[in-house]
Amino acid sequence: MSTVDTAAARCRESGADVVVAIGGGSVLDAAKCVALLQKNEGSIRDYLYRVKKPAGRGLPLIAVPTTAGTGSEVTPFAVVTDKEKNAKPEIAYPECFPDHAIVDPALTLTMPTAVAVSTSLDAMTQALEGFWSTRANDMTRAMAFRAIVLIFRNIEAACLDKDRDAIEQVTLGSVIGGTQMAMIGNTVLHPLSYPLTLDYDLRHGLACGNPRNHAVI
Repeated sequence: MSTVDTAAARCRESGADVVVAIGGGSVLDAAKCVALLQKNEGSIRDYLYRVKKPAGRGLPLIAVPTTAGTGSEVTPFAVVTDKEKNAKPEIAYPECFPDHAIVDPALTLTMPTAVAVSTSLDAMTQALEGFWSTRANDMTRAMAFRAIVLIFRNIEAACLDKDRDAIEQVTLGSVIGGTQMAMIGNTVLHPLSYPLTLDYDLRHGLACGNPRNHAVI
């Protein structure tokens, strides 16, 4: 939270007209918050804990993901770590949707294998959640199923072999999965993953894909 508030203050001082986020899910989520705070007063804490609601959109935001997994570039969700409470609250205001998403699979080529695996598992988890969600409809379930097929068939070649065609397919699966997630949200796997990340420093995607989570289901 302190990182987001500091970045928002520096953005205001710079007189920026637009926010461009280039990075993984944490970067994109933070940028959504920074953009929002440019035209909405207070700390991001106020919005994460529903003390305040946005009065309107923030600065225009361009999201450029460098991982193939979070789908943050096409969702209004932003998760921010609260170190004081050892929690990961999120916002999901419509005002937080990026204005533009530029998705280029080539930007994910330099991901370390561990990051590639974790983010791909995050995308797979989101698609699975979308498929079985009680909020799903025919359209979102079709999108979720397509994302599952694309990621499942290509995840090994994309992550371990760095096969460009496979990377493109996993990236597409991530975007499709993120789009349906923006419509209906997550189910239980994501909340179950947060203690694993906070208490054991396990990467988010690995925590989401942890067999213990699925065993609980």
